[in-house]
Amino acid sequence: MRLRLACIALSVAVVGLVALWVLEPRLHHTFPSMIDDWSAISNAPDQLRTVLTLGNPERGRYRPGFIAWNALQWHTLGAPQSFVGPQLWNGFRVLTLIVGLVLLAGLLTRGGGGAEATPRFTRCLLITSVPLSIVTMPALAVDLARFGPQEPLLVGCMCVGSVLLVVALDRVLAQWKSSLSTAGLAAVGLAFWTFGVLQKETSLSLLVLAPFLFPTACSQRRRWERLDRRRRLAVGFLGGATLLPFVPVLVGTIQLVVAADLVYDARVEPGRGLIRDMWTQLAQADDTLSTPVVSLMSLGAVVTVTLVCVARSVDWISIGLLAAALVTMTFAAESGVVTSRYYIPGVALAALALVRSASELGRRVALLMAVGLVALGCVQAPFARERVGSWADDERFQETVVREAAGRMSGGCRVDLTGRNTELVAALPVLVPLTDEKPHDCAEGERFVVVIDGGVPGEPTSDEDPVLGDCRPKEEVAKVGSLARIMLCSAY
Repeated sequence: MRLRLACIALSVAVVGLVALWVLEPRLHHTFPSMIDDWSAISNAPDQLRTVLTLGNPERGRYRPGFIAWNALQWHTLGAPQSFVGPQLWNGFRVLTLIVGLVLLAGLLTRGGGGAEATPRFTRCLLITSVPLSIVTMPALAVDLARFGPQEPLLVGCMCVGSVLLVVALDRVLAQWKSSLSTAGLAAVGLAFWTFGVLQKETSLSLLVLAPFLFPTACSQRRRWERLDRRRRLAVGFLGGATLLPFVPVLVGTIQLVVAADLVYDARVEPGRGLIRDMWTQLAQADDTLSTPVVSLMSLGAVVTVTLVCVARSVDWISIGLLAAALVTMTFAAESGVVTSRYYIPGVALAALALVRSASELGRRVALLMAVGLVALGCVQAPFARERVGSWADDERFQETVVREAAGRMSGGCRVDLTGRNTELVAALPVLVPLTDEKPHDCAEGERFVVVIDGGVPGEPTSDEDPVLGDCRPKEEVAKVGSLARIMLCSAY
């Protein structure tokens, strides 16, 4: 047990240090993003009140856990005025993902004859390879640097919760004497599990895994038969409490589907269908995540799971993991958007299936797979760090627009907003009060318009725009690359 805990601690420490190095450029940028962060700052408290009354404050989405996280991240520990709180909460989010993947990989590679033959060092390397290969994917590293994506919490919390619940169940079946410690494990596990399930609708994908767990449950029949009435009730409670968080998510998702109120106003085009959209998601995975590791990992998982089923016996759990990974692509395809964060659950499930099946194929295969994944993680880590640095530079670019506007506003100038990038236009007045920009000198009656067009395709905002037309621009006094321009209005 001590060696097992030492392996887990070592794996978490190694991956945590690599993740810290990859994400370090983000730590030097301490201003909220004009993408997502501004919305959480502005809307999370009111949205949380709606969630606590069992309502859904968002159109096209059902994600109460994510709303609760936004309120926690941006309205505690001095936030949003202080950036310390969001940085600490994001560190917790990344650590939860790493710990969850390590724990679940350790659990999945524990049983079976093949796992018994796997040397402890190789097994430790295997469970390290799962989070290492994921957090070093360049696009996913940016998703971890950003505060908006909820997929890391979904995966991390559900992984931690599932492991603790399995350990608690195993203690009940083994008639563990310390019921207090078992209840504590179950309570903490349920808290993590519930928070993960409630992050977003994609958590429903894990329900696909349930039938594939049935053979494993049947193999424990003798242990079930020895349970007394009190422990049977405990098992029933654990099962019911595990499924309960899915109820509101399922109801909320059905309501959105019935109302045709889909995320990002997505609609499946006639003649296309979800199958083709799913294929698009899969085909674009490497380009979207900026690494070939996704295809290698997915192909490796399919091959090794097939080999285990042919050479040894049908591994229902590994098949279930791959099935659940495929279903996550259904949720991504339904959105009509191809973006890196949507791949996180599927990539995690594929990686877990890969290491589980590799551990069943003997020492050489397990060692080869572990070394290969660790090597790939190490190779792509510098690219991930560089990608995070580029993203942080873009964030500073956006911050410049906020500060240019804030300086003129604090100097007494009237500043109006317009532009084709509607999210950045909406974000600017939310973020301006968080700056401490030195006031610009403003002449009496001086007026400006900030035009934000960057980040969206199409022609720049024309002079016929109502805000620009009312301004009758006199000259351009500032320009932040192709992102925004600040126009001085004519006297009126």
